[in-house]
Amino acid sequence: MGPSAGAGVVLISPKGNTLRYAIRLHFKASNNDTEYEALVNGLRIAIELGATRLYVLDDSELVDDQVMKESSCKSPLMAAYCQELRKLEGELWGIELHHVQRKDNDTIDSIAKLAAKQDPVPDGVFMNDLHEPSARIQVVVRRCERWQFYAWQTHLPAQELQTIPITWPFVFWGLDMVGPLKSAPGGRDHLLVAVDRFTKLIEAKPITNIGTQEAVGFFLNIVYQFGVPNCIITDNRTNFTGKKFLDFYDGYGFRVDWASVGHSRTNGQVE
Repeated sequence: MGPSAGAGVVLISPKGNTLRYAIRLHFKASNNDTEYEALVNGLRIAIELGATRLYVLDDSELVDDQVMKESSCKSPLMAAYCQELRKLEGELWGIELHHVQRKDNDTIDSIAKLAAKQDPVPDGVFMNDLHEPSARIQVVVRRCERWQFYAWQTHLPAQELQTIPITWPFVFWGLDMVGPLKSAPGGRDHLLVAVDRFTKLIEAKPITNIGTQEAVGFFLNIVYQFGVPNCIITDNRTNFTGKKFLDFYDGYGFRVDWASVGHSRTNGQVE
């Protein structure tokens, strides 16, 4: 730990254009802190450049698990970083996070090491200097017991609420995945479920592969049976935010409304 910590970010556009950023941290930061700083600042830069969908590769297994809610944030600072990421997610149409081995991420590591040093950066690398963490820990008043219990709860939606006018059958669908469940014959341990918000018709399919292609095939059958909808409502699971699914709904011209990560039950009938 120390003021010489650094992080690296590489942004690659769909056309292959590359931008490299070295982030120099002028405050004490652990390895996990620097990983979060790279992720938070990478998202901020991409959003400022006009990106709406991101496919993110990260080599910190702990950070990936915490962001994907597969493990809890035990320290207040980690929780603050996760909360900051949730805010940034609300400004994107879709984001998919994948873990890669550190040995396969050597370009980022070399930029991070460059940022940690006080040497001038080479041409083609933008330098960002941070003098304080990108996430702040809220100080809880210790005298108030009720504040201790309820202060950390989020009371506002991550983004502006959207009304859902339901005026016609098969126009608005709710889509979700349930599982893992007790394994059925064929190893099927997950269930894709879609509910028409008007007729309450339920379509379901047991699956073994929870990838994006399976979600595309499931909803494509619904399109063939009931026509192209105006909108579907789903959460931010990676199989609903992957590139194949995004290309699928773009190609058919319907809208996807993402349910809040913190309040997934806004996709109520499916839940």
